[in-house]
Amino acid sequence: MSDDTMQIELKSETTTTDGPAAPSSLPRPTEEPEYLPLPEYSQEAKAKHEDTLRQLEAQKKARSLVVPTSDPDMKRRLRELGEPITLFGEGPGDRRERLRALLLKLSMDGELPVRKPEEEKPKEREDEEEKYPFYTEGPPELRKARLKIARTSVPLAHERIAAAKKRRVQEDPLEEEAKMEAEVKRLRTFVIECSQIGDERYLQCGSFDPSGAVYATGSVTSLIKLWSIPNCNQLAELRGHRDRVNDISFHPHSGESIPSSVANLVSCGIDGLVNVWSLDQKTPLRTLEGHEDRVNCVRVHPSGLFAGSTSHDKTWRFWDLKTGQELLLQEGHTRPVYAMTFQPDGALVMTGDLGGIGRVWDLRTGRAILTLQGHVKQLITADWHPNSYMIATGSDDNTVRIWDIRKKKAVYTIPAHSKLISRVKFNHVDNNVLLTSSYDHTVKLWNPKDWSIIKTLAGHEDKVSSVDISRDGKHIISTSFDKTFKLWKQDFSLLDLPTSSHSHPLSNENGHDAATVEHAEGVVTAMELS
Repeated sequence: MSDDTMQIELKSETTTTDGPAAPSSLPRPTEEPEYLPLPEYSQEAKAKHEDTLRQLEAQKKARSLVVPTSDPDMKRRLRELGEPITLFGEGPGDRRERLRALLLKLSMDGELPVRKPEEEKPKEREDEEEKYPFYTEGPPELRKARLKIARTSVPLAHERIAAAKKRRVQEDPLEEEAKMEAEVKRLRTFVIECSQIGDERYLQCGSFDPSGAVYATGSVTSLIKLWSIPNCNQLAELRGHRDRVNDISFHPHSGESIPSSVANLVSCGIDGLVNVWSLDQKTPLRTLEGHEDRVNCVRVHPSGLFAGSTSHDKTWRFWDLKTGQELLLQEGHTRPVYAMTFQPDGALVMTGDLGGIGRVWDLRTGRAILTLQGHVKQLITADWHPNSYMIATGSDDNTVRIWDIRKKKAVYTIPAHSKLISRVKFNHVDNNVLLTSSYDHTVKLWNPKDWSIIKTLAGHEDKVSSVDISRDGKHIISTSFDKTFKLWKQDFSLLDLPTSSHSHPLSNENGHDAATVEHAEGVVTAMELS
């Protein structure tokens, strides 16, 4: 080894020994964390963000879940999952939401059982589609009922058309206009004749019998009461419903040509029942059961042989009054069905739902022949004009629409009230004046010639639930949430008073403005004369 090499090795050894220690021999410093812990408010924000993400994921999965829509399928699925098929007070909508929440929870936990599709199911469905008819099948009695309706309605239609043609040829337009003006003048003299407390709680409905001598009221207490007209004394109290009475309809010949021991009155209620009553006993002659939800409206067919009812179960049904048999269960509405009215000839029926849609059905064929679409809110009430081709409908949009089924559209819209319209009713004699009642506490009378207002009947202290006019046109009765019904009658002493427009005050003999006009029976305010 050379001297130079020796020196290098010694130098290296010296440096190693005397110099700084090698990194491997030095003690390692304490390792510091790579990041600082988040403050508390940041951790809360992070947890909230994660919770929001979980909720969004749950909503996404909930939208993708297949939940049955029919009630039997929902109950079958709940039974498969080991859950109760129904809870106390639970309806189909609540049951479906409960099933959706249950399926979502099982899906999020990964415990949702996979249903094995049946191999034969598609084939069965194809066969079912081939065999299942697009119409609703009915019993043999339905065919007989349709034939009866056809045999009675066609002659009535011929008579009505012939009478209209004769009237058009023979009557003088000026004379007809004079009659209408006289009728308007008469109606403007209507004042309150009687105000009667009808029940302990509010009155839901009321109806005149054809003779005009009896008036029936239905209330939220489930009672139906019969009253004598015009003295408004109680005649009877009928018990048969378990909850609020929603509607009442008299037989078209009640109090006239049929005995009191047979079906004279039909009622429906929130208990889902349709009761048929005689005038001789305080309990129902028979109860018509079939609706799966509350019954909203009932009407007796013009023939007096049948009745129709509408319900929240989205169907309307047709009944035989004599036997109590359900002749027809008619689907077709997508929302609860509320309004119903029969054509005076008896051939057609119009039904309206809470989606604002009305449908006209031919009872002789069972077909829906016309859809009435125009109301922007719930269609609550309807009545057929005596000419048999016009219909008035009232809605939650505060308007009344006049429909002409010949033109298949609404020909006039009346901005009638400031709140929901509870009832529309035509006077079926003379000049066919239209009456409307509303939750704005008033009843209004309308001229059928130009749909201008004739008179506003104000007197109720709460919502007016219904209005009806006697067949002779002498009495009007309105029912209200203020627990009373009011009888409105013509005051003959007002016929000689000068009429004035709504925009001008009344004047006395000296030409000065007068707030009231005195007469023999009392004081009539300017509001009553308007």
